Amino acid sequence: VAGNLLGGSSGRIDGSLNLAKFKKPTDVAARAKANGDTVLYIADSGNNVLRKIVLPLGEVSTLAGTGNTISTQTLDGPANFVEFKTPAQVQLDLSFGAEMLYVTDKGFHAVRAVDLQTM
Repeated sequence: VAGNLLGGSSGRIDGSLNLAKFKKPTDVAARAKANGDTVLYIADSGNNVLRKIVLPLGEVSTLAGTGNTISTQTLDGPANFVEFKTPAQVQLDLSFGAEMLYVTDKGFHAVRAVDLQTM
């Protein structure tokens, strides 16, 4: 089955699938949880944030990033403080008990790590 899960217009709105908006999503990583949910992690490049969708609930939320791009260097820290500049790709690492999401940050020329166990 293939189809349009989200989209049609640009913006940055969290919430239900029918209301949420993205701007230039470039990559997605999927994770099956033990409770049967599937979590999608999305590099929302145009909004300079990482987003999360929990299925089957269909709730979209901002996982990390302020959306600001005023910094000239990477700002690391808590998820609501960190700044990305064009996050492009995401990769999950669940090996050896880890729950890491690695992000290529094109604008800052960096590979960033998000510890999902602290979220």
